[in-house]
Amino acid sequence: MNKKEYVMRIVKPGLASLLAILFFQCGNVVFGQITAEDIKTRMWGNSDPDKALMEVPGKWKDESAVILFKSESYEYKKQSMSAKVNDDIYFHQRIKLLDKAAVLGFSEFTFGEIDDVAYGRDGVFMGVKVIKPNGAERPINIRKAVQMQSYKNSKETRKANGGYNKLAIPDLEIGDILDYYYVIISTHNAQTGNRYEFDPVFLTLPSKYPIVKGRLSILPERKCFINISVSNGAPKQVLQSIGKKDYYVIDYGDIEKSKGTHWNYPFRDQPTIKFQIVISGTGFPESEKYFLGEYETPKSNVSKEEFHKLLKIIVKRPSVKVKMETVAIKFIKGQLP
Repeated sequence: MNKKEYVMRIVKPGLASLLAILFFQCGNVVFGQITAEDIKTRMWGNSDPDKALMEVPGKWKDESAVILFKSESYEYKKQSMSAKVNDDIYFHQRIKLLDKAAVLGFSEFTFGEIDDVAYGRDGVFMGVKVIKPNGAERPINIRKAVQMQSYKNSKETRKANGGYNKLAIPDLEIGDILDYYYVIISTHNAQTGNRYEFDPVFLTLPSKYPIVKGRLSILPERKCFINISVSNGAPKQVLQSIGKKDYYVIDYGDIEKSKGTHWNYPFRDQPTIKFQIVISGTGFPESEKYFLGEYETPKSNVSKEEFHKLLKIIVKRPSVKVKMETVAIKFIKGQLP
C-alpha cells in the first residue's frame, strides 16, 4: 500500500469528500482564475524593453505601415499530478501607420469572444491602445465592440451559428502607433498514458509590412520534447532565462515585407521557423520516442542511425509486415509476362 492509499483509508468518508472538494476549489483558484488585468500587466507592463521604439528607419518611410515590434510566445506545460496540458499563445504587435490606407485598414478590428476572467484556466484576452507621436497613450475599450451576425451565404439570408465582434478604433491619424495583443489560454486532456502531440507551428518571418524588430519565444516545461527547424536564413534559437523560466528565443529584425504568394512559395523562399512540442511520459514503445531527443532540449537534426533503428521497429510490426508482403507480391505479379 502506498502513502496516498494509506492516507485515504484512515480518513473518514465524510472528511475525505470535504477534502476532495477543498482540493478541487483550491485548484481552481491556483490554476483556473486568470484575469484580463493579469494579462494586461504581462503584455503592457513596464518591463517591456522595446517600449521606446517609435521611429521608422528611413528606408521604409514610403511604406504604408511598419511593424515596430512583433512578439509571439508559445508556452507548453504538463500540469503536475494531472493528465492536462497547457497550450498558451501570447501575440503582441506595435505597428506605425504611415498613410491613409493603413489608417483605414486598422480603423476597426474583428474578433470572436473574449473574457474578463478565465475560469477553469481557458480564456481569450485582447487589448488595444493608440500611441500618439508625442507618446500619449489612448486605451480602447474592448467592451464597446458591436456583436455581428455571421451568415452562411453572401446574400446574408442564412444565419450561421454564433457571430463575431467588430470594434471601431476612432480618431486614428497618420503617424499613430497601434499597440495591441491577443492571448489564448487553453488546456487539453493528454491522450492515454499522458502523451499529447501539439499541432506543429510553421512561421515565416516576413509579413505584409516591414518589421523593425521581432521575437519568437518557446517555453517547453515539464516532460516537453521540442523539435525545431530553421531555414532560409532564419536565426537559430537561443536559451534565455526570463523571470524564473527558461525560454528558447529567436530574435530577428530588419525584415523586408513579404513578396506575396504569387509565383512564390514562402516556406521555400522566406526565412522560416518550424517547431512542434510533444508531451510524453514513460512507458511508451521505443519507436514512439525516436526523434524526440531530451526533455526541454530542442532537437533539430536526425541521424541515419535513428532512421535505421526506427525503420527496423516499424517493419517488425505485424500489420506493416503483411502490407509490405502484399505490395511485394503485387509488384512481382506485375513483372510477370
